[in-house]
Amino acid sequence: MRDRSVRAGHLRTLFFGLVATVGACGGGVEEDSIRASDFTTDVCKTDLLEGVTPSAPVDYLELSSVVLGGHPQDPPKRLARRGTKCLTATDKARCETAMASLDLPKSERADIVSFVKHYLVYTRGDEVGAIQTSDELRGFLAPFENVKDAALLLRAFSAQSLHCYVPNTRSRGDSFEFYTSTGDTCGGDVLDNVVRVRPDGVMEVVASEIAEKGDPTCRFGRRPEGYTPTPTRAASIGEYLAVAAELEAASVPAFRRLARELRAHGAPAALVSRAELAARDEVRHARATKRLAERFGGTVTRPMVGKLPVRSLAEIAEENAREGCVGETFGALLATVQAARATDPEVRREMEIIARDETEHAALAWDAAEWFERLLDDDARARVRQARTSAVAELAASLDGGFSSAVLGLPSPAEMRSLLARLEPALVTLAA
Repeated sequence: MRDRSVRAGHLRTLFFGLVATVGACGGGVEEDSIRASDFTTDVCKTDLLEGVTPSAPVDYLELSSVVLGGHPQDPPKRLARRGTKCLTATDKARCETAMASLDLPKSERADIVSFVKHYLVYTRGDEVGAIQTSDELRGFLAPFENVKDAALLLRAFSAQSLHCYVPNTRSRGDSFEFYTSTGDTCGGDVLDNVVRVRPDGVMEVVASEIAEKGDPTCRFGRRPEGYTPTPTRAASIGEYLAVAAELEAASVPAFRRLARELRAHGAPAALVSRAELAARDEVRHARATKRLAERFGGTVTRPMVGKLPVRSLAEIAEENAREGCVGETFGALLATVQAARATDPEVRREMEIIARDETEHAALAWDAAEWFERLLDDDARARVRQARTSAVAELAASLDGGFSSAVLGLPSPAEMRSLLARLEPALVTLAA
């Protein structure tokens, strides 16, 4: 079995050569018929509650969110507030007690994909209440004669995601229209939409088109068995980074399991310690990517991963072929491209670290594959080769679309296909 530095060094040389084939500039996103230039203002530039006009005046508004399916001890996240609590209440102490006693959603562990739920708390004289559904908000704000009311309904109580940092709002008669997206690139397509909010608060999609073809495999990195990425709307830098942060975090239990399994099957101590080190690397990557995501306005969801028992050697080898030899190797190449091309200095610095570590993880995958190869029978070896071949084919099929950004140094879909085509012969050589 080759020394770690030899394998990783070979991969770095390979990656640097491939980076040179895609040029020095980030890929762009093709302009479609639904364009930001058709809208007039960016409603994201204002506070979520700024300018919101309830049907009857209130003393205080507070918008918060909670992750359902997250960790039970995660506190609600306050997104915005306006006014003074219990300002005109006849008994302020009783009003504050009533606020503390509201039956509000709480983060709770569940065997489901996590999702975010918003709620709006208000006080109006002695009245204390909480808005938790879109229907309740319609009754609270109607008629929707103010664009900020319509924007709050859309942003906090719908599946639509506004395109921020570009014009995204316009008036149409007595209604308001918004430039939004739905869907995700991890398991489906991203759609650009025009959503109309009528005076009665009813929302309707009046135009829609595919903005980005999705990646049904999400193989950029090692995913643990049974893990399903949170449905996202990765149509902005912040949202893309939020997806990346979740996937980095999901890699932590995957590597911890790999270390346990390698130890259980009597693997060399060096392989076990490298898997443990990779798990620690992924903790740092998740934190760094989360910080970047939040800087660009993204909200990161905690990945939900169930129990991961030790499996047979053949099962481990097949997963390693898919997630490690293909997924991590291509992910390390992509990180190397980003480290060279990202126009944002902080992104570039972080990607240099991530690219270095991910290349080591890819080298671990290939070294582990070499060890598995010696222990498996002919049938199991054939299944491992087939798993690797199928993973390459699935990855190639997924690259027809995807998020592209010069800020992040992300290649265009065409460049990604070119990179994979040039990498594929090397995968065959590495496997030999």
